[in-house]
Amino acid sequence: MKLDAGYEGPLENIHEHARAVEATREFAGWWVADTQNDPFLSSQLAVTATQGIQIGTNIAVAFARSPFVVAQTAWNLAKLSKGRFHLGLGTQVKAHIEKRFSLHWPDSPVQAMEEYLDLLRHLFCCFDQGDRPNFRGQFYQCTLGSPVFTPDGQSFGAPPVGIAAVGKAMSRLAGRKADLVFLHPFTHLKYLREVSQPALNKGMDERDPSLSTLQVVGSVFSVPTDLPDTKAVEAKVRQRMAFYASTPSYRAVLASLGHESLHEELHTLSRRGDWKGMAQRIPEDLFDACAVRGPLRDIPDLIRQRFTGIYDRVVIDATPWMSEH
Repeated sequence: MKLDAGYEGPLENIHEHARAVEATREFAGWWVADTQNDPFLSSQLAVTATQGIQIGTNIAVAFARSPFVVAQTAWNLAKLSKGRFHLGLGTQVKAHIEKRFSLHWPDSPVQAMEEYLDLLRHLFCCFDQGDRPNFRGQFYQCTLGSPVFTPDGQSFGAPPVGIAAVGKAMSRLAGRKADLVFLHPFTHLKYLREVSQPALNKGMDERDPSLSTLQVVGSVFSVPTDLPDTKAVEAKVRQRMAFYASTPSYRAVLASLGHESLHEELHTLSRRGDWKGMAQRIPEDLFDACAVRGPLRDIPDLIRQRFTGIYDRVVIDATPWMSEH
């Protein structure tokens, strides 16, 4: 199981953060989220600051971006990184696509994401061979191109493409079509074993044998218990858990541990802006199910003990390791 570092922070800190992560020699990859800043610009900064670790988006919002623009950018980053860039995509939710990005939410997000993946691979092939694109789908079309608009050639191949999945349908699609699947940190073993893994396995039964083996990337809330800022770290994790628990997409994650009613309570508090009160509502059994707590040097082993056989890679906050070097 590989250990990777996650990043959410200012652009001006990326060079230092990515270099420091690589210098620890504890981490195989560096992933950036699509939150405050553009994940592709962030990836470019990390690529130019590092030499060997893999760099990727975990995740970039697909439905907020043209497939051609994403394909072109990912192809460029594959060249710039000498094959170290990995493209992770997610759907986001309807409200954000329509009210934040001012774009159309597809009638079937799973089918649209499948078509998005197909178009990306079609474009990567066109970029490699110098062919004109000819893709006509239900949700996306790309039939116009010329050498003027074809990105620079590169010898590192198309970047691996992954998708984020929470529910059964998207997990099955990931098993069938993606190079990687990104599983959310707000999850736990019961949900993984009863929902995520069966759906991924069903998709893998339908997988084209020409595709690479699916990599399962899990993000994990980790709380080192032997550091001076342990209480602050735990409070931050509780806040993030409460935010996710207030979102309808994660109601099933709560329900599988018998906490479905917590969603409505947290959703009501979120509408009032009571973020502190939300964090205080996270029960201990839910926290322990969704987070790994222990001495800093034991965290990797504790993660492996819990998730071996489920995750191939695990993304955590690398800050405590960086402060040791």
